[in-house]
Amino acid sequence: MKRPLLHGALLFIAGIIFGRYIPFRGYTALFLVCIIYYLIVQKQRFKTNFVLALPIFILMGGLSLLKANINLPYYDGIAGVRGVVESTNITKTNRQIVILKTDEIYFDGKLDNEKYKIQVLLNHGVLVNQGDLIAVRGNISVPQTPNNPGGFNQRAYANAMGINYQMVGEKVTKYGESHRAIYDSIADFRQKINAVYDSIFPPSEAGLVKAMVTGDTSGLEDDIRGLYSNTGISHILAVSGLHTGILAFLLLWILRKCVGINKRIASAVVMVILLGYAVFAGEKPAVVRAVIMMEIILFGNIIYRDKDIFNSLGLAAIIILAINPYQLWDVSFQLSFVTVGGLILAGKFIMGGYTFKQKLIYSFKIGAVVNIVSFPIVAWHFYRLPLYGCFANLIVLPLIGILVGCAMISGLIGLVWIQGATFLGGTVFVILKIYEGVCIFFTSLPFSTVLTGRPPLVCIVFYYTLILIIFFWRFKGKKIAFGINLMVLLFLIIGNRLITKNTEVAFIDIGQGDCAVIHTYDNKTYVIDGGGETQTVFGNNTGKTDIIPYLESKGIATVDGVFITHMDTDHAMGCAELIAFYQVENVYMSKYDWADDGLYEFIKLLANRSGTKINYIGAGEDAKINEQTTMECVYPYDQKIIDDDNDNHGSLVLKLCVGEKSILFTGDAEAQDEMLIMLGGADISADVLKVAHHGSRNSSTGKFLEAVGAKTAVISCGKNNNYGHPNPEAVKRIEDTNATIYTTPNDGCITITTDGKNMNLKTMKQR
Repeated sequence: MKRPLLHGALLFIAGIIFGRYIPFRGYTALFLVCIIYYLIVQKQRFKTNFVLALPIFILMGGLSLLKANINLPYYDGIAGVRGVVESTNITKTNRQIVILKTDEIYFDGKLDNEKYKIQVLLNHGVLVNQGDLIAVRGNISVPQTPNNPGGFNQRAYANAMGINYQMVGEKVTKYGESHRAIYDSIADFRQKINAVYDSIFPPSEAGLVKAMVTGDTSGLEDDIRGLYSNTGISHILAVSGLHTGILAFLLLWILRKCVGINKRIASAVVMVILLGYAVFAGEKPAVVRAVIMMEIILFGNIIYRDKDIFNSLGLAAIIILAINPYQLWDVSFQLSFVTVGGLILAGKFIMGGYTFKQKLIYSFKIGAVVNIVSFPIVAWHFYRLPLYGCFANLIVLPLIGILVGCAMISGLIGLVWIQGATFLGGTVFVILKIYEGVCIFFTSLPFSTVLTGRPPLVCIVFYYTLILIIFFWRFKGKKIAFGINLMVLLFLIIGNRLITKNTEVAFIDIGQGDCAVIHTYDNKTYVIDGGGETQTVFGNNTGKTDIIPYLESKGIATVDGVFITHMDTDHAMGCAELIAFYQVENVYMSKYDWADDGLYEFIKLLANRSGTKINYIGAGEDAKINEQTTMECVYPYDQKIIDDDNDNHGSLVLKLCVGEKSILFTGDAEAQDEMLIMLGGADISADVLKVAHHGSRNSSTGKFLEAVGAKTAVISCGKNNNYGHPNPEAVKRIEDTNATIYTTPNDGCITITTDGKNMNLKTMKQR
């Protein structure tokens, strides 16, 4: 059987997927079906007994996932932990994050001596080193899945990193050092190399070099990371197969050409050095994965079995996933194997030549293949595609070997001769400046990045199926298949905007605050409030961390209008960030007098700078969005009636009408406002009610709820907030109307879709 390990790897992956998404009984039945199927196939066609072992790979894949999940206690609360520091990192706010391998966990009066990995965030001023034995007291929890579409998946990240729990350390005590001489020596060596880079490069370039060589990303600036990502060259920012390949090639060349060692012995020596390099670079999954892939290739040199790279790729996948099956869902794992596999498949197509023109075309083809095979994965995880990546890589890839090689050598030289390291580092500095110029040039071009949103999974499967058909199915219609692939790629880019005729309203979980995003069937988008936290700095608040990722995941590039009900921070700050960092056409505010409000003046300033139009609306003013959709303003009235300093009385109350269905948004309106609304005679009946003031006791009176008559009530508030929201009395009044209550802390993002006649509701969290 050709390429048995490749087939085994594919079935191992299938087993992991089945183990995650199919109940165990159904999975067992599927395993038996596979055995029968392969027995039939083996009997009729194959002469090797390896086919009989193929179903075992499915079982092994499923069991590896089961083993990763088994006997993991649920911890949520104050705990005491003791263990050894495996790695450390410094955040942008100068707080230290450590990965702690536990010896014991003391929680709720019980002692747990199992070995776990915990990511611990330490307080300011606390500094520990790799290899230290520490005791930590703090709040421990299981990493969470995102509450909103587009949100960062802490659990998936932790699973891929092999982390079981996360913890905020309140008290830390160092009680010893581990006796791991080799590990400690390598960690100390890494710190010295990083110190060399800090000495010979400016901070920005030092951060880049450390990320590429030692795997330390703490000094990598967000602007630089974003610039490289938007250009399509972010793959060079982390220690990966590219970097380990350069190191292995450099070492092989030195050992064979300079020292005179034969290929087999040189490969064995490099294998040992690469194992040390994995520890040196922090033993991160991406580093370990890259080293494993290179070790297998080098081992092939030793046993003279280096002809079939697909088999080596399959073996690498099996080993990596056997260690941690959750890496299957890690973007770097997916990109590593898809791009390498794509380059192998396209080997004949991209074969180069000897002239400069042929080499240039060769480099372009490599970049094109990498982009084509990685587009769906990039769109799925990052919601956008850098269209000029293959052109940027024409310049980046030929120089990366020189860059990494010189960076590694300068780091070593700097340990004994800092002037020599500075001289050699000049080459690295120049190349990095060339990279920066390339990034700035390509990102300044029109359509440098295209916002796609997260493409439908069925389109991704269809896309890769067509790619495999093009390479493996020898038929005359390859041009047709390639054309279909381009059509699918186009659908990946714009498909999310074409496949629905429904209007979607999402109540986003932004903690203690309000936010709703309305996306109509004709691709118009409106946001009502944006949440916000008083203690969080501007630029890292709910607009940037919650609303914009949601919009990007949906492929929404422009917001047609932002309605700010009033100027409380927990409603308006996220809107301010949205205006500052996104394309917003209009802002709508009530005619209430906000003149003395600092946040109001700040929003006006941001709107003027970004060219966003400010509109003031009041009761009785309606906005027709499309033929089916209208936004009606119910409150406040032009004349101020309630004479006190409570700005909640100026809160907008809006009614969204979509065909025969409607949703009432009440901001922070209170009981007095509700009474005035009813006296005004406006039609406030609605199918869905966004409950006022996060479910406070002073809102949602019985008469108002009866007038609205909603069968669905949505409460937006923070988990375990300091205000006691939602108030039990308010909840009881809502329940008395027989309305179904949904809350953002319990249900996550609450999404309602309607075609104007029917309504469907789904929540991010399963009840």
